[in-house]
Amino acid sequence: MAITPKDFEFAIKVWQKFTHPGMFKKATGAEPEVSQADYDDFKRGIHPIAEECKLACLLIQFSEWFACTPQHQDTLSSLLRQFRDYPMAVELRHASWDERSEETKALLAAFDASSGVHRHAAVQGDDQAGTGATAVALPTLSRSEP
Repeated sequence: MAITPKDFEFAIKVWQKFTHPGMFKKATGAEPEVSQADYDDFKRGIHPIAEECKLACLLIQFSEWFACTPQHQDTLSSLLRQFRDYPMAVELRHASWDERSEETKALLAAFDASSGVHRHAAVQGDDQAGTGATAVALPTLSRSEP
């Protein structure tokens, strides 16, 4: 980090095990059961960057298959709760999150992850993803110089 420009910040994508359990299992052969130890290990890994005020945000990015269901809302809430001490950007690609935009904004706001801009993109050849995808891009967070 000493060689990065003073104003350079990192956007760190959270571990695939947290957001893409199927891909994690395919890549590792391991069950994607997330434990507190997994969260703690990830936080230890990003701690030096956060401590140096070089963390722009954690990117919590879900696939187009991650629909707005009660189970997925719980998954998102758990991640937001675990990482509430860090700035977060959340990308929700399934159209159902936009269809319930007020609820989605409230969920993000409850964990200090402000809503932001929605944009739509067609998902080709993907009947399960609905009519499109939604990306929630959170605004840049400003902070004081260390």
